[in-house]
Amino acid sequence: MAIQLCATARRRRIPLDLMLIDPTGEAGRGTAYAIDDPKLRLNVPAGGMSCYPDDPGHFVRWLCRHGEPTVTAADFVSRYRYGAYLADTLGQAIMQSHGTVGAVSVRP
Repeated sequence: MAIQLCATARRRRIPLDLMLIDPTGEAGRGTAYAIDDPKLRLNVPAGGMSCYPDDPGHFVRWLCRHGEPTVTAADFVSRYRYGAYLADTLGQAIMQSHGTVGAVSVRP
């Protein structure tokens, strides 16, 4: 949701203050994707896990650029890697929206 808010605010040039509340201190990853255990896999193939509905290959390309060059859209990847993707994609969205979106991360 935060990624889409950043993209929309940037595209429409609407100032946005974004407060990210996450107990882990790493906005984007969340509890479900924080455990680094390779046995814990997504229950959806990588090709169905993009943050961008209009770009279903985004996650697979990210994996290829970040150490998994042989991954395909049909592969079931680790939940931890998906968490890294979410955190990185959120960080990129916030940086690209600099000047339009102000973001702060809060630990409850």
